[in-house]
Amino acid sequence: MRLIGTANHGYSPYAIEELRRLMGGGSFTQLAAGEVFLVETTLDKQQLAGLIAANPPIFLRHIQPVDEVLELEGNESDLASLTKAVQNLAGSLAGRKAAVHVRKSAKTSYPYSPADSRTIVDEILTAAGAEIVRQQPDNIIAIYAADSRMYIGVGTPEEMLSDWPGGAIRFQKEEGQISRAKFKLLEAERVFGLDLSAYRSALDIGAAPGAGLRCCWNGDFM
Repeated sequence: MRLIGTANHGYSPYAIEELRRLMGGGSFTQLAAGEVFLVETTLDKQQLAGLIAANPPIFLRHIQPVDEVLELEGNESDLASLTKAVQNLAGSLAGRKAAVHVRKSAKTSYPYSPADSRTIVDEILTAAGAEIVRQQPDNIIAIYAADSRMYIGVGTPEEMLSDWPGGAIRFQKEEGQISRAKFKLLEAERVFGLDLSAYRSALDIGAAPGAGLRCCWNGDFM
């Protein structure tokens, strides 16, 4: 089985070591320095999912299955190849809520933007009977272009560890927002299934420069 792993920038060596120990080996190739890498393992999807469920990773934030690999030409033929590959996979998404994630490395020969590619894939999936959604999909078709290859795979948000492209949760800054610490709290709520409105007290732990870490418990605010 092949898959693509993603970590926060600079942390892929730690994510690779996590997977190496978890899987008892495997082959790893960097696709985007310090962040994205290709994994080849003898484990199947179910075996890997079981290992990860029993040992949640710390540094690995996203997994993309690899069902199709396209050789890129750097011209309009790449879009035709992508269209054909997605058509081959679209049948499994009929009647399902589907999201489309498209990413590309800085050093890829793929000439089209993620937005343009996503529009094409959305049309193919809709024609196949899938419902295109941006949140809470049943399945995700993930596309990653790096160097002279494009990697395409289909999986569930649970299999991919996240329903955000590359696992990076993004929030929009609101007017009057003081710092990005709010984003950390929102992400913690989402990732750990918390309801911070149920707490009345908080402990702010941090050091400059930084926004700090807030821990909450029931009681009076401090």
